[in-house]
Amino acid sequence: MSAPLRGAQRASAIPTGTPLSPGGERRQFDRIQAQRRGILERLALLEGDTARRAPGVAGTHDEALQLRASLLRCLSALDDAEARMLDGLYGRCEACGRWIPPRQLELEPTATRCAPCAASGLATTPSVRGRRRESGRRPEP
Repeated sequence: MSAPLRGAQRASAIPTGTPLSPGGERRQFDRIQAQRRGILERLALLEGDTARRAPGVAGTHDEALQLRASLLRCLSALDDAEARMLDGLYGRCEACGRWIPPRQLELEPTATRCAPCAASGLATTPSVRGRRRESGRRPEP
């Protein structure tokens, strides 16, 4: 079993060919890495802060747990986005298979659905995941 890719190794393994502008994949990868670093720093601060809190202070422990859970969800979404990049699926809508517009990915690097599919609540269809659909029709379940 091979070792997982880290940092620059991951960046060089990003497939090209998405509708992002030239170098867009690298910028998105860098943006995801910066967000990951920020979340890890916040988690470290939160862990240190939680350890110093006085026991019995109402609400602080529950609030810290909620914040930690939220940060871990964000970290998981970033991991998923990076995995899609490495698999060559980054920027594909997981519901319809069309490309997610670059501007949408710039605003939300972890987006997994194009705006129309996200708004409609369309369920993920594994048969079209990672494939461009030529027709405008949704696949039958």
